[in-house]
Amino acid sequence: MRNQRRKLYPDLFEAFRKFLDMSEDKNYLLYCHTSYPDLGWDIPELLHQNDLASHVMFTYICPETKKPFPSLFKGAVAQSPYTGKWGATLSNVKNGVSYEDLSDIINLFDLYTQYANCEGFGLPQVEAAACGVPVCGTDYSAMESVLRKLEGFTITPAALYKELETGCLRAVPDNEYASEIFLHFFEKMSEEDRAAMGKRTRENFEKYYQWHLSGAQWEKYFDSFEVLPFERTWGAAPRIQEPAPKIDLSKAQKVSHVQLAKHLIVDVLREPEKLNTFFEARLTRDLTYKQATASTGGMYFNESSAAFDGMNRRQPFDYDIAYDQMAGLCNRRNQWEQKRIKMIKQRQEQQ
Repeated sequence: MRNQRRKLYPDLFEAFRKFLDMSEDKNYLLYCHTSYPDLGWDIPELLHQNDLASHVMFTYICPETKKPFPSLFKGAVAQSPYTGKWGATLSNVKNGVSYEDLSDIINLFDLYTQYANCEGFGLPQVEAAACGVPVCGTDYSAMESVLRKLEGFTITPAALYKELETGCLRAVPDNEYASEIFLHFFEKMSEEDRAAMGKRTRENFEKYYQWHLSGAQWEKYFDSFEVLPFERTWGAAPRIQEPAPKIDLSKAQKVSHVQLAKHLIVDVLREPEKLNTFFEARLTRDLTYKQATASTGGMYFNESSAAFDGMNRRQPFDYDIAYDQMAGLCNRRNQWEQKRIKMIKQRQEQQ
């Protein structure tokens, strides 16, 4: 798992610590194929807090040979055993391992754990299953489906909380329960039972997670749509409209914010289809409050959190600013429409 906020490394380390304290054998290792530093947790701090410095392994990568090597934590930069030089870093999104090396790493595992507060899919669970490694993870969001199809262990959330930045519910795994799952798997299941579970995991991977199965679903989805005529889509007449001129500020101040927003959308932006949408509601609100958030915050953004985030400060907002923004959007659409028509003409000339 990448070292980011929703990947719950603090809870994973705590659950593993609890497991070690309960187990008779103290030689178990937690292997974290992750990055540091990143946009997430302070790994050295977590190791220290849970007294796990000698029980957690990480993947380092030699910068010259590009070969990975497992190691206890040696800091963000370590010495490469292949060259003897400093500069090896933990695996990360810019400096990762090959699929072959990743397969070798996963095949070191006895059990893979996806410890996160949510997932859109959680690909590492399936990658582990492809290697015949049993899986467990938080019983929430997309992980619910994956864990059940793979017949893995489900870690029941102790609670759900509403995340300020997104407004979505996030899971808090039960670390005590997770430690009991680890104890059951390693010290109560026989080696034969664990091997049989790994075999079932691989069989379930072959049953549910194959490219031809995924492709068939997409094919079915695409085939369900009616293909519109070329003249109604890419070949439609150019939609080029000039924004209406700016209203005198003294006149604009006499118009209600509701009507002003409608005017900006219909006459300046030239997209009446945006009436009665969140776009109009937000524009009306910002004109009323005379301020707007300075950042969109990416795909997931809860405006209620903007006041608490120094990167999302509110800025002044009035009719002049709104007009310039709507006119800019209108002109940008005109530019892309012109490019589209130019491409159509070029294709017709080539034919």
